[in-house]
Amino acid sequence: MTKKSKKLVAIFIFIIAVTGTVAFLAYAGLFNFWQLKLSDILKSGRFVSDDIVIVAIGENTVADTGLGQFANWQRDNYARIFTNIRKYHPRLIAFDIFLKDARDQQKDNIFRDALSEANSPVIIYRMNPSKYDDDGFFVQEPDVVANPLPLELFSTLENVVVSTAAILPDGDNVYRRIMPFVKDEQSGRYYENFPFAIARIFLTVHFIGFYLPIR
Repeated sequence: MTKKSKKLVAIFIFIIAVTGTVAFLAYAGLFNFWQLKLSDILKSGRFVSDDIVIVAIGENTVADTGLGQFANWQRDNYARIFTNIRKYHPRLIAFDIFLKDARDQQKDNIFRDALSEANSPVIIYRMNPSKYDDDGFFVQEPDVVANPLPLELFSTLENVVVSTAAILPDGDNVYRRIMPFVKDEQSGRYYENFPFAIARIFLTVHFIGFYLPIR
Protein backbone atom coordinates (compact mmCIF):
# COMPACT_ATOMS: atom_id res chain seq x y z
CA MET A 1 0.00 0.00 0.00
CA THR A 2 1.41 3.35 -1.02
CA LYS A 3 1.85 6.28 1.34
CA LYS A 4 -0.99 8.11 -0.40
CA SER A 5 -3.31 5.13 -0.03
CA LYS A 6 -2.53 4.84 3.67
CA LYS A 7 -3.32 8.52 4.11
CA LEU A 8 -6.69 8.13 2.37
CA VAL A 9 -7.55 5.11 4.52
CA ALA A 10 -6.63 7.03 7.67
CA ILE A 11 -8.81 9.98 6.63
CA PHE A 12 -11.68 7.62 5.84
CA ILE A 13 -11.39 5.89 9.23
CA PHE A 14 -11.23 9.28 10.97
CA ILE A 15 -14.37 10.47 9.18
CA ILE A 16 -16.22 7.26 10.08
CA ALA A 17 -15.11 7.56 13.72
CA VAL A 18 -16.18 11.21 13.98
CA THR A 19 -19.50 10.51 12.27
CA GLY A 20 -20.17 7.56 14.56
CA THR A 21 -19.29 9.57 17.66
CA VAL A 22 -21.52 12.48 16.63
CA ALA A 23 -24.39 10.11 15.79
CA PHE A 24 -24.05 8.36 19.14
CA LEU A 25 -23.98 11.65 21.09
CA ALA A 26 -26.98 12.93 19.15
CA TYR A 27 -28.88 9.69 19.80
CA ALA A 28 -28.03 9.94 23.50
CA GLY A 29 -29.45 13.48 23.58
CA LEU A 30 -26.21 15.10 24.73
CA PHE A 31 -26.37 17.91 22.18
CA ASN A 32 -29.95 18.71 23.15
CA PHE A 33 -28.94 18.69 26.81
CA TRP A 34 -26.15 21.23 26.26
CA GLN A 35 -28.37 23.34 24.02
CA LEU A 36 -30.91 23.64 26.84
CA LYS A 37 -28.21 24.42 29.42
CA LEU A 38 -26.69 27.08 27.14
CA SER A 39 -30.15 28.59 26.71
CA ASP A 40 -30.53 28.77 30.50
CA ILE A 41 -27.13 30.46 30.85
CA LEU A 42 -27.92 33.07 28.19
CA LYS A 43 -31.25 33.88 29.82
CA SER A 44 -30.08 33.82 33.43
CA GLY A 45 -30.17 37.05 35.36
CA ARG A 46 -33.14 38.48 33.45
CA PHE A 47 -35.45 40.33 35.80
CA VAL A 48 -39.17 39.79 36.13
CA SER A 49 -41.14 42.93 35.36
CA ASP A 50 -42.85 44.64 38.29
CA ASP A 51 -45.76 45.22 35.89
CA ILE A 52 -46.69 41.54 36.20
CA VAL A 53 -48.71 40.55 39.26
CA ILE A 54 -50.00 37.03 39.88
CA VAL A 55 -53.22 37.02 41.88
CA ALA A 56 -53.53 33.58 43.47
CA ILE A 57 -56.46 32.02 45.34
CA GLY A 58 -55.07 31.55 48.84
CA GLU A 59 -56.07 29.43 51.80
CA ASN A 60 -57.91 32.29 53.49
CA THR A 61 -60.04 32.81 50.38
CA VAL A 62 -61.23 29.20 50.21
CA ALA A 63 -61.73 28.84 53.96
CA ASP A 64 -65.23 28.58 55.39
CA THR A 65 -64.83 32.12 56.71
CA GLY A 66 -63.92 33.32 53.19
CA LEU A 67 -65.61 32.40 49.92
CA GLY A 68 -65.61 28.65 50.59
CA GLN A 69 -64.18 25.75 48.62
CA PHE A 70 -63.27 26.70 45.06
CA ALA A 71 -65.11 23.75 43.54
CA ASN A 72 -68.38 25.15 44.96
CA TRP A 73 -67.90 28.73 43.75
CA GLN A 74 -70.54 30.43 41.71
CA ARG A 75 -69.39 33.08 39.24
CA ASP A 76 -70.46 36.03 41.33
CA ASN A 77 -67.31 35.20 43.35
CA TYR A 78 -65.28 35.65 40.16
CA ALA A 79 -66.98 39.00 39.72
CA ARG A 80 -65.98 40.11 43.23
CA ILE A 81 -62.34 39.19 42.66
CA PHE A 82 -62.33 40.72 39.18
CA THR A 83 -63.82 43.96 40.49
CA ASN A 84 -61.24 44.15 43.28
CA ILE A 85 -58.40 43.72 40.78
CA ARG A 86 -59.79 46.49 38.59
CA LYS A 87 -59.44 48.96 41.48
CA TYR A 88 -55.69 48.95 40.75
CA HIS A 89 -56.26 49.99 37.10
CA PRO A 90 -54.34 47.17 35.38
CA ARG A 91 -53.56 47.47 31.67
CA LEU A 92 -54.58 43.84 31.22
CA ILE A 93 -56.28 41.13 33.26
CA ALA A 94 -55.52 37.55 32.19
CA PHE A 95 -58.17 35.27 33.68
CA ASP A 96 -57.01 31.64 33.59
CA ILE A 97 -60.12 29.85 34.79
CA PHE A 98 -62.20 27.73 32.41
CA LEU A 99 -65.70 29.03 31.77
CA LYS A 100 -67.13 26.15 29.75
CA ASP A 101 -70.28 25.20 31.66
CA ALA A 102 -73.40 27.18 32.50
CA ARG A 103 -74.14 27.49 36.20
CA ASP A 104 -76.51 29.76 38.07
CA GLN A 105 -77.85 32.08 35.36
CA GLN A 106 -78.20 35.12 37.61
CA LYS A 107 -74.69 34.78 39.01
CA ASP A 108 -73.24 34.05 35.55
CA ASN A 109 -74.76 37.34 34.40
CA ILE A 110 -73.19 39.17 37.35
CA PHE A 111 -69.77 37.99 36.21
CA ARG A 112 -70.54 38.87 32.59
CA ASP A 113 -71.47 42.40 33.64
CA ALA A 114 -68.19 42.70 35.54
CA LEU A 115 -66.26 41.61 32.45
CA SER A 116 -68.13 43.96 30.15
CA GLU A 117 -67.32 46.97 32.33
CA ALA A 118 -63.56 46.36 32.20
CA ASN A 119 -61.35 48.96 30.50
CA SER A 120 -58.65 46.36 29.81
CA PRO A 121 -58.94 43.16 27.76
CA VAL A 122 -59.61 39.84 29.44
CA ILE A 123 -58.10 36.56 28.24
CA ILE A 124 -59.84 33.27 28.89
CA TYR A 125 -58.34 29.77 28.74
CA ARG A 126 -59.71 27.00 26.58
CA MET A 127 -58.07 23.68 25.57
CA ASN A 128 -54.69 22.08 26.29
CA PRO A 129 -53.16 20.73 23.04
CA SER A 130 -50.30 18.32 23.48
CA LYS A 131 -48.23 17.87 20.30
CA TYR A 132 -47.00 19.43 17.04
CA ASP A 133 -48.37 18.52 13.62
CA ASP A 134 -46.26 17.95 10.49
CA ASP A 135 -46.28 21.68 9.73
CA GLY A 136 -44.94 22.59 13.16
CA PHE A 137 -48.23 23.80 14.63
CA PHE A 138 -49.41 22.85 18.10
CA VAL A 139 -52.52 20.64 17.85
CA GLN A 140 -54.88 18.67 20.03
CA GLU A 141 -54.29 14.92 19.88
CA PRO A 142 -57.26 13.08 18.29
CA ASP A 143 -57.76 10.77 21.27
CA VAL A 144 -57.84 13.63 23.79
CA VAL A 145 -61.17 15.34 24.40
CA ALA A 146 -60.71 19.08 24.00
CA ASN A 147 -62.25 21.47 26.46
CA PRO A 148 -65.00 23.37 24.65
CA LEU A 149 -64.88 27.08 24.08
CA PRO A 150 -66.04 29.32 26.92
CA LEU A 151 -69.73 30.08 27.02
CA GLU A 152 -70.82 32.66 24.46
CA LEU A 153 -72.19 34.58 27.42
CA PHE A 154 -68.57 35.53 28.16
CA SER A 155 -66.61 34.94 24.96
CA THR A 156 -68.69 37.20 22.70
CA LEU A 157 -68.02 40.35 24.71
CA GLU A 158 -66.13 42.97 22.68
CA ASN A 159 -63.33 43.31 25.21
CA VAL A 160 -62.74 39.58 25.68
CA VAL A 161 -60.00 37.72 23.81
CA VAL A 162 -60.30 33.94 23.80
CA SER A 163 -56.91 32.22 23.95
CA THR A 164 -55.65 28.72 24.62
CA ALA A 165 -53.18 27.17 27.05
CA ALA A 166 -50.61 25.11 25.16
CA ILE A 167 -47.16 24.88 26.72
CA LEU A 168 -45.00 21.76 26.48
CA PRO A 169 -41.89 21.14 28.59
CA ASP A 170 -38.48 20.41 27.06
CA GLY A 171 -36.84 17.03 27.57
CA ASP A 172 -35.72 17.98 31.08
CA ASN A 173 -39.29 18.98 32.06
CA VAL A 174 -38.48 22.70 32.11
CA TYR A 175 -40.83 25.12 30.30
CA ARG A 176 -38.82 27.51 28.11
CA ARG A 177 -40.83 28.33 24.98
CA ILE A 178 -44.28 28.48 23.45
CA MET A 179 -45.95 28.42 20.05
CA PRO A 180 -47.66 31.80 19.45
CA PHE A 181 -50.69 30.22 17.78
CA VAL A 182 -52.46 26.93 18.41
CA LYS A 183 -54.70 24.99 16.03
CA ASP A 184 -58.02 23.66 17.28
CA GLU A 185 -58.56 20.43 15.34
CA GLN A 186 -62.30 20.45 15.98
CA SER A 187 -62.99 23.88 14.50
CA GLY A 188 -59.92 24.17 12.25
CA ARG A 189 -59.28 27.60 13.74
CA TYR A 190 -56.07 29.00 15.24
CA TYR A 191 -56.05 30.67 18.65
CA GLU A 192 -53.38 32.72 20.36
CA ASN A 193 -51.42 30.95 23.05
CA PHE A 194 -52.26 32.32 26.50
CA PRO A 195 -48.85 33.87 27.39
CA PHE A 196 -48.35 35.18 23.83
CA ALA A 197 -51.72 36.91 23.88
CA ILE A 198 -50.92 38.48 27.26
CA ALA A 199 -47.63 39.91 25.96
CA ARG A 200 -49.11 41.12 22.67
CA ILE A 201 -52.06 42.91 24.23
CA PHE A 202 -50.03 44.37 27.09
CA LEU A 203 -47.44 45.83 24.71
CA THR A 204 -50.16 47.19 22.43
CA VAL A 205 -51.80 49.00 25.33
CA HIS A 206 -48.41 50.18 26.64
CA PHE A 207 -47.16 51.69 23.38
CA ILE A 208 -50.40 52.81 21.76
CA GLY A 209 -52.48 53.60 24.83
CA PHE A 210 -55.52 51.47 23.99
CA TYR A 211 -56.38 48.07 22.59
CA LEU A 212 -59.01 47.10 20.06
CA PRO A 213 -59.60 43.30 19.96
CA ILE A 214 -59.17 41.61 16.60
CA ARG A 215 -62.23 39.69 15.47
